[in-house]
Amino acid sequence: EGCNGVQTAANTYFGKDVKDLTLAECASIAAITNLPSKYNPYISEKTKQNNKERQETIINKMAELDKITKEEAEAAKNEKLVFKRGKAKSNDSKQSYFVEKTVDQVIADLVKEKGYSQAYASSMVYSGGLSIYCTMEPNVQAILDDAYTKTSTFTYYELAKNKDGELPQSSMVILNNATGAVAALVGGRGEKTIDRGLNRATNTYRQPGSTMKPIGTYAPAFEYKVKIDGQSISPGTLVLDSHVRDGWPVNYDVVTEKLMSIQNAVSNSTNTIAVKVNMALGADRAYKFLTENLHVTSMKPGGDNDENSSSTALGGMHTGISVLEITAAYETFPNGGIYTEPYYYTKVVDSSGKILLEKTPETSVAMSDSTAAMINLLLKNAVASGTGSPANFGTTQIAGKTGTTSDSKDRWFVGYTNYYTAAVWYGYDTPTRISYSGTNPAVKAWRTVMSQVHKGLEYKSLKVPNNLTNCEVCSESGLLPTEECKKAKTVVSGQFLSGAIPKEPCTIHAAEGQKEEGGDKTDQTGQQPSSPENKPIEGDKPADGNQPPEGDTSVAGPTQPQPSPPVETTPTA
Repeated sequence: EGCNGVQTAANTYFGKDVKDLTLAECASIAAITNLPSKYNPYISEKTKQNNKERQETIINKMAELDKITKEEAEAAKNEKLVFKRGKAKSNDSKQSYFVEKTVDQVIADLVKEKGYSQAYASSMVYSGGLSIYCTMEPNVQAILDDAYTKTSTFTYYELAKNKDGELPQSSMVILNNATGAVAALVGGRGEKTIDRGLNRATNTYRQPGSTMKPIGTYAPAFEYKVKIDGQSISPGTLVLDSHVRDGWPVNYDVVTEKLMSIQNAVSNSTNTIAVKVNMALGADRAYKFLTENLHVTSMKPGGDNDENSSSTALGGMHTGISVLEITAAYETFPNGGIYTEPYYYTKVVDSSGKILLEKTPETSVAMSDSTAAMINLLLKNAVASGTGSPANFGTTQIAGKTGTTSDSKDRWFVGYTNYYTAAVWYGYDTPTRISYSGTNPAVKAWRTVMSQVHKGLEYKSLKVPNNLTNCEVCSESGLLPTEECKKAKTVVSGQFLSGAIPKEPCTIHAAEGQKEEGGDKTDQTGQQPSSPENKPIEGDKPADGNQPPEGDTSVAGPTQPQPSPPVETTPTA
């Protein structure tokens, strides 16, 4: 009768839900599956009688195997079968994105750890009576589901269709920092209408833009003690904000040709500084750090692919990165440098109560605790007064980074607290320039969800470095300030590693007669760049829907067609 599954069969043959079937009716449906042309009661009186005979055979066998008592068997055989077609319907419940990923991981682990074939492992999961204990936190998942099914999470302007008639999409992953487990995820906006559809949180790869800077440049640079002008870099290290070559890279507003601290460069998402630090680090080392320490699997080796500063500093990757992988990479920062492979379940128990699988978190040291603490310092400032400030909901300390590609086809925010790490991507499945008014939609979605997730949780500060020293320097020379620097009002305070504190006095503002020949560098560096508070941030965009690229805009890398959805990027400037 075209029945697909017992729920449909229960409705087709007895006009009821499968949960309401009697033992006699269950045995009748089981009888049909052996040979429908012989046992389907709707074909003829003969097949109806055949069905009754086989039904009784099944009931007798159940009694023989002690699955039912003899009394239950007799009652079932004596029950009159009333065949009745119900109103056509099917089981419309859809597996959640979380359940689908849990099933995938369980099947993969059964194949890997038990040596099962893929087919047998799938059969065990779907019909083997297994109990799977997943890591989902129901309250967190409920908040996430609610936000992603309500249109109010995104404004009307942010839900505009592109030229292909597509509505923008978004996805989000939340990891529990204490365990490294996936607490919640959603693979798309709106109601989930199909099983095994596109999961944008785990199965698509998009250009990460400036969210790559902390994991592809600053963390490895701190870890490997990269030096600029002979000194290991610190948050307070001053670097000249200038093009590297032929007008590349560009910043959101202007390239100032002035010194800027790494801390301000991160808060303002300055591309030039990130590229210079990345070049001092070496794109090959950055690539190795991303792939080996942070387990980013989508990167491709080679200078024409991802072993270059466009990819590892600015996020113009050949393929892109998934929301899940970037969330796991960022989780190392609040966890003191420890990476945990994301997982969806804790144990699997078979039908007899025996533990079949038990998930032990796979952890590794991605970076030192001090490196993680320095990134915490930089990223909490980025949320306190930089491009990530719209994410700040105030009930606990937050650190994070925005991301935007130079062609404005992808928007990101990756942020964390002491409790959770979460990433949001926003864009079109077919990469299209995004227009909106006001705050980055990814930041808004992150704040909408995470502010509710953290309700009632105690305020906790993130760990910041204890091996840094506050030191005043001249913002034009990067050297120790003189009295003349104070008069020129170029003295700024920065945090430095003890071995990276400048030792020489400023030569630009030295007392008259003490300047070294050629020491006046004002034509190269100028004055201190404006503070993060005075720079445009995402929440201050003009409301014309055609804003220029943001402060975290990154230059995308080479284009390579990708499946579902295709990745389209902008060539390196």
